[in-house]
Order: sequence, then C-alpha cells, then structure tokens
Amino acid sequence: MKRVFLIIECVLTVFAVSAQGVLAESVQEAQHQQSRQGERGRELTILFAGDAMQHIPQVRAAYNPANGRYDYHDCFRYVMPYLEQSRLCVVNFETTLDSLPYTGFPRFSAPDDWFYALRDVGFRYFALANNHVFDKGGSGLKRTLSVMTEDQQKSRDAVSVSATRVFSMGAYTDSIDRRNRYPLLIEAGGLRVALLNYTYGTNGIRVTPPFLVNMLDTALILSDLLALERQGVDVKVVVVHWGNEYQTHANHWQREMAQWLVRHGVDAVIGAHPHVVQDGEWIGSVPVVYSLGNLLSNQRRKGTYGGVLAQLVIDTKTRAVSDLRFVPFYVYRGTVRGRYQYYLIPTADYLEGRLSVSLPAYAEHELKEMHQSVVSLMPDFTMLRLKHIVPADNIDNDASDAFPLVAPAPLPTNIRIEF
Repeated sequence: MKRVFLIIECVLTVFAVSAQGVLAESVQEAQHQQSRQGERGRELTILFAGDAMQHIPQVRAAYNPANGRYDYHDCFRYVMPYLEQSRLCVVNFETTLDSLPYTGFPRFSAPDDWFYALRDVGFRYFALANNHVFDKGGSGLKRTLSVMTEDQQKSRDAVSVSATRVFSMGAYTDSIDRRNRYPLLIEAGGLRVALLNYTYGTNGIRVTPPFLVNMLDTALILSDLLALERQGVDVKVVVVHWGNEYQTHANHWQREMAQWLVRHGVDAVIGAHPHVVQDGEWIGSVPVVYSLGNLLSNQRRKGTYGGVLAQLVIDTKTRAVSDLRFVPFYVYRGTVRGRYQYYLIPTADYLEGRLSVSLPAYAEHELKEMHQSVVSLMPDFTMLRLKHIVPADNIDNDASDAFPLVAPAPLPTNIRIEF
C-alpha cells in the first residue's frame, strides 16, 4: 500500500508541475552576469560554499556600536576575486534569522545583516535544507524566508551594494510554497541547471505542518527528479547535508547514496555538514564533493577553521559538467586594520605570496595544515588559479591575536545574547 501511495504521489507531482509551469525560479539576469564575470568561452561556472554559521563570538566581532549594526563584509575581502569570477554562487545557510535574542549553538539565530552580507558579496542561492534550519521552529523558518524575499532583499542602508534577487531552496512555509519554488532552476549561458537540496535531519526537532524541509529520502528525491524530465533541464545538481561531523572521509552510507544519485541521473553532488573538508571523487562523469567544510564559523577544532569553494564547470556546447575546481581557504580569527574579525584567506595565494599578507606563526601553521589536508583529499579535482589577485591589506602580525586580550566591541545592554 505504501508503494501505491508513493507512485500516486510521483504522478501527481509531475502532473502538477507540468500543468502549472511552476517548477522553479527562473533567473533571467543570470546570463548577463555570467557573460560579464564568470564565463570564459564555452564555460558556465557555478560556485558552491559550505556551512555559513554564526556562533556568538562572530556576532560580537561583527557588531558596530556606532550604528548598532553588524558588519560582515570584511570577512570576504580576500576571497572576493573568486566570488566575482563565478557570479552564480550557492551557499549552505546554516542558521536562522529569528530576530532577537541572537543565539549560537545548539539552536542558532543570527542577525539579518549576516544574510545581507552574504548577498552583497555575491551569493544568490541559499541552501536551507540542513540540520539547523528548524532550530527556532516554524516561526523562525517563516521569518528567515520572509527576510530573504522581502521587497527583493532591499538593503537596510541608504547605500545598497546590490538589489539583485535572491533565491532559497530546501525549506518552505507549506506544500504550495514548495510546489511553486522547487526544484530551483537557473537559466544562464543558454543552459538550464536544476538545483536540488536535502538534509539527513533537523537535530531531532520535528518539522511541524504546514512547514516543510526536504529530507534525504529516496522516494522524495525520485519524485523531484521525475518532475524534471519534461522541463528541458541540462544539468542536475544535488546539494546535500549528510555525513559524520569532523571526519575527513565520507562514510559508507554517503558513498552508497552518491552512487544512487548518479544512477538516477544527477550530474553533480555537493555535500555539507561535517564541518571539515571530506574527500572528493568522480563517479563516472559525475563529480562528488562529500563535504565543503565550513565557510565561516567560530569552530577551531583541527580542520574546522576553513574549507573549500567548489567551482562547477559546465561546457555550454556539450551541456555537461566538464570540470570541478576548488579553492582551499583558511579562516583567520584576528585583527586587520585595527579590527578584530574572521577573515577567509585563500591558502594557495597566501603560500605563493600573492596577497601581501603576514600571519602570526600559529595561524600560518594552521593555514599550511589546512592547505595540505585539502589538496590531499581532492587529488581528482583541479585547484582554481586566478591570473590576477589584487593585493590585500596586511594583517597585523600580532601573536596575541591567538587569544585576544581585548574583546570586540560590547553589545548594547538591551540586547540579550544566548549561548
């Protein structure tokens, strides 16, 4: 009887999508952006980033007492050339925007400015199917989605870096919302790329109706893939939240699931959740990155203070994935131009002296360790090299940054922070 219901559900899904023409969001301006910034000849590139987290020390570091706002833009100053080179950027947004009080682990809620900063530096596609998306229940998810869609994400500042539309996937207010916005479809470079997003769970927090979070369930995934068959999709990419935390190699279940996805026509698999970079491989012609590691967090366990940016390369002539390039980076928690913050530093550029940056000895050791680990885990992929890197400002070479004696600017007394 269960199989009968699953078959009926798949048929209904395909019928609803084809009848209403509401498979996914279409990004009309993406082609123009890609031709300006990221496309080289017959290449369409899409960049993927790992866990964008917000622990309370990060919130404190971002706070500006002069205007009561949270500024994260400096975090990305050293990786901006890579973000600008791939104007189609996807990130795993692993927190909620549940307003005050801001909270860290185990149930996250970050300032809206964290989302605005990610948007402003180039991230347009936000993967929400992860274990923290329902940390604040239905109200938290509803507000997160509202912030991401409100008035085309207009900036709260008078000066807006960008007002380009942002898209999310993997979590929805109800079944109608999901039907209208999923799978997410990107139209660029003459291609149609479908993005799908699933998570292994939500930390034991029950997702209460009418809210929906995409679970890593083969029946659900198969239904979504069937719905794509009549849509003229060229490339299907699955962004998946899975695996064992802090393990640098994928487990047996991840590998089996990756094989299953490939057998059912997926063209690339991009993983997140373990908070460290895991090994990558080609399964036939399909690149699989089991974990991108952290994009930004306060975690300092070995391997967690960094990650990779993965650039998926699609040949616009063959309409197939042709390469996967990666950029290892290290998160330096220290002072730049007198400001304590968390800075993403591309490891290869630093080691080759292309950034004019001088790190304290402890940080340089961690950076080298991060670089060597990532390179060893991804021998089948290509390290992305840019010909021109704009020299960045020197980082203050102060060994005390390892354990700062002076805390970041205090938060206002009327704002309560939960740890």
